[in-house]
Amino acid sequence: MKTIIAENLKQLRIDRGLDKNLLATYLDVTPSTYTRYENGSRTPDLETLLAISNYYGCTINDLMTNQELTEGVARKDVLSYRDLREYGLNDKLSHGLVKQVIDNHTYKEQPVLSLDNKVKFVYKSDVITLLTDIVEMIEQCI
Repeated sequence: MKTIIAENLKQLRIDRGLDKNLLATYLDVTPSTYTRYENGSRTPDLETLLAISNYYGCTINDLMTNQELTEGVARKDVLSYRDLREYGLNDKLSHGLVKQVIDNHTYKEQPVLSLDNKVKFVYKSDVITLLTDIVEMIEQCI
């Protein structure tokens, strides 16, 4: 349970592009305490979970359960722009990769996270395929 809460807290923060310090201030906890919530070494109490759920506009149950995509695909199988930023890619490359993958699929083929339909997600496998195609194209030019 502790791991699920930690994963959900981190993913919600990343999906919304928020800073840990902002959330720590909102929750009236130290930044190190909030970091422990996200790494699973500490679990927020019920009052804190309620504050977090109000902040994100979700239920406490959403924070405490595994999040699945509407198509039944696990969150670990998709990426958002912010995930790519978290991995160290710059803004333009992150946006460009997500946009390119989205442009090559119909609306119905795009994964949608049930908690937040505002964030655009793409399948990791599509990003890997796109990057592989780019590398092959560059190798042909050299």
